[in-house]
Amino acid sequence: MSKKVIVLRQYQEDIIEETLAAVEFGSNNIVIDSPTGSGKSIIIAKTAHHLALKGKVVSSITITALLDQIAEHLDLVGQDYSILKAGRESEFDITKQIQLVQAHTLHARLSKTEVNADYYLQDEVNREYQTDRTMAILNFLKPKARIGYSGTCYDQAGFALENAEML
Repeated sequence: MSKKVIVLRQYQEDIIEETLAAVEFGSNNIVIDSPTGSGKSIIIAKTAHHLALKGKVVSSITITALLDQIAEHLDLVGQDYSILKAGRESEFDITKQIQLVQAHTLHARLSKTEVNADYYLQDEVNREYQTDRTMAILNFLKPKARIGYSGTCYDQAGFALENAEML
């Protein structure tokens, strides 16, 4: 069986480099504005892969299909990870550098989990930008940086996401 090789598009490589540079220079709340179909899942997987060399990464997803898609992309980039999602307890391993989590599962288990993060990657950030759930997760994890990914830099009410560095 041959291993599939991922070749990123130039704009995908560019946004990953820009994101890593922003984190390196101290940005702690970054939003990646990337339209539907631009390959956010592979961008998330590759960014998580790089950040895992520096610390623990929690990648939060609100839609199950996207969790599985990002997991497939982490497999493609050769990155080991764990999944925290109700009903998939056998896939959870606290020792992994990357925790791929269903947001509501992590939130429900905050008081019972040992998950920690240096970097918090949040898919579909516009849906959850400053919700009570997100704020509770961020207060619990206390990451060095939050990196959000979305097809829009506006929240559900149509307002620009506040206090974020937009890339």
